[in-house]
This record gives sequence, structure tokens and C-alpha cells, in this order.
Amino acid sequence: MAPERTHGGAAEVDGRSDIYGLGATVYALLTGRPPFEGSSLLDTVQKIRTAEPAKPKKFQLSIPDLFEGVVMQMLAKRPQDRQPSATDLLTDLERVAKFQVVNV
Repeated sequence: MAPERTHGGAAEVDGRSDIYGLGATVYALLTGRPPFEGSSLLDTVQKIRTAEPAKPKKFQLSIPDLFEGVVMQMLAKRPQDRQPSATDLLTDLERVAKFQVVNV
């Protein structure tokens, strides 16, 4: 859940919230754990709002630096610090794939 979604109806939510959710899913796939875990729901929500996730390479050294950067940008606390749209995210991922010599 994106940080802005944890505030109920008070915050503006748009497609960047979905980018955060996708980033959290990718993070979990890469590391085998969610970006944030707490001892309770309230603790987890507080971490989503304030804590920075550990970089995925801490758990999986083979992750390319550029890909890690894209994932971490997807998990930015402020929506304006994430990729502005799914199209921009795709462009970033295509750039990573090209640099890693992966055909898409």
C-alpha cells in the first residue's frame, strides 16, 4: 500500500500509487520479503509512511544496480518522486534491459 493510501480519503491518489504497489511486489519477488514488516498493522503502516526500505541488493547481490534504482524509485515515499506514469516506468525498464543486453 502506498504511503498516501494510508491516510484515508485525505490524500490525493493516482496512478503513482499503483506504481508503488507494483514496486512493493517486485521488491518482494526479488528479496523474498516485503519492503516493510511490523509487529502489528499500525507498526507496518508507520514504517510505510516513514522508513526507507533496505536496498534489494542487501538480500540478493545479483540485482543490477540500474534495476535496483528503478525499484527504489517506485517505492519513493512522495508520489512526485516516483515515475510519473506507467509509460515512464516502462521506459526506465526498457533502458535497464538494453543496458543489461536483454531483448524485450
